[in-house]
Amino acid sequence: MSFNEGQLEEKIRDAPTIDEPAQNFVTFIHRAKLADMFQNITLTWAKNMISHSLHIMVQNPYAEDHYMCKIDLKTWQFWGKKGLKSFQVDEKRVDVFWDIKSAKFSSSTLEPTSDYYVAMVSEEEVVLLLGDQKKEAFTRTKCRPSLQDAALVHKKEIVFAKKCFCTKTTLGQGKREHNIIIESAFPALVIPKFGLV
Repeated sequence: MSFNEGQLEEKIRDAPTIDEPAQNFVTFIHRAKLADMFQNITLTWAKNMISHSLHIMVQNPYAEDHYMCKIDLKTWQFWGKKGLKSFQVDEKRVDVFWDIKSAKFSSSTLEPTSDYYVAMVSEEEVVLLLGDQKKEAFTRTKCRPSLQDAALVHKKEIVFAKKCFCTKTTLGQGKREHNIIIESAFPALVIPKFGLV
């Protein structure tokens, strides 16, 4: 299954609405096999002065249905930084496990850079796994990796009031990351967008 630019833009517009002023966010769309079919999984890391969160949305490409959950990353509660949420996709249970207790963040990214995992599980398979703590994720979920690897198909970032913006992303079919730097004469809204298919 392939997606054109218009379809990907529509998926981005369907991402969780970020209403707070000067909210920075980065959105990734992954395609993964979930509930017996390939579905679009949109992950949005959002941050402003008072909140930092991860929004996860599963969009059925053949219907209007979508399923969402939110993880609060800036909670003062220690136990909130490790958890599990469950929801139904096409009448099948999906579990999202996460552990960000020791996660490290850089000043230039909204998503963690190391020491964390976010794992989505369906039918005893880990269908999407983020982070570098893969062994810990498989131990905790007690599930096997999916036979179909999830594929990153789109990335979009919106950043406010920065003169220099740095990010990393994979481009094309390769898995090698590339550094991308955007400089501006004045602080501004920067919206880099990468279609990966």
